[in-house]
Amino acid sequence: MANVPAAHAQAALADARRDHFELLNRIKEKMDIDGASRSEYRWYEIWDPALNWIAQNCSARQEVGVAPQHTLARESFKDPVDVNDPDGSTKAAGESQASQISGSVTHPDAIEVDPSFDPEAAPDAGLSEELRIPDFILIRSTVPLRSILLIVEIKPLNDSNRTNGTTIIRDYHWQVLTQVAFGFEDAEFRHHRTIFAMLGIGDTFQFREFRRQDVSLPPHRLGADGAATRIANPMPLAAPPWSPILPVFDTDDDGVILQYSTDFRDAIETMMAHPTHGLQVTW
Repeated sequence: MANVPAAHAQAALADARRDHFELLNRIKEKMDIDGASRSEYRWYEIWDPALNWIAQNCSARQEVGVAPQHTLARESFKDPVDVNDPDGSTKAAGESQASQISGSVTHPDAIEVDPSFDPEAAPDAGLSEELRIPDFILIRSTVPLRSILLIVEIKPLNDSNRTNGTTIIRDYHWQVLTQVAFGFEDAEFRHHRTIFAMLGIGDTFQFREFRRQDVSLPPHRLGADGAATRIANPMPLAAPPWSPILPVFDTDDDGVILQYSTDFRDAIETMMAHPTHGLQVTW
């Protein structure tokens, strides 16, 4: 009789797994009927239950949740040439102050704000809050703090973005890189030394580990596309690379989803098992 609760738990998990994949297949079938694979918002219907499955079946399910459209914020300077300093005379001073606001700009390991710097006393610096909003963040909430487990950015499945290394894929990579950089600079998450990110392209994905020492932002505001990041902060060659483009699911010959692919499970388990998190997922 001692094994009865365990047997019931296994049966309940099997039922939940069956219902989960029936839902995913129903959503995907309707997408195929509608010819909606090029519509980004329709892929949210696939990724939302997939990420919630991970959250609800990890070893700390009472602490892990999915946050759609979670805002990441940092303090940055408006361009002093355009806003506060037409002749550029205070540009150097402004950049020096900005580097004190966010230690990750020039000193990746110095994440504490310099106590001698008071933003309220420097209104001419043009400080403002700058935001980035990933599609999803897998968040772990504990009493001491909240942590980013995974940043996820979703893109539609187009023929033009299937090939790794194209201009379109590089644009996606820079968008995710900027979101990760904002994660490191967000006051709530400055304790992070590593942030994992996933680029979901339809029902395929790429995965990457970002380390604080490899990611930095200029002290001034970025353009909407993060162009300043591309110019000023190329990722070091030694940084961990993006994975290849890999399938999220194993499917049969008719395209019916059977289970999560080994590659997808390996990526999620790598993120969960990182020493910072120490978690596991039951698939």
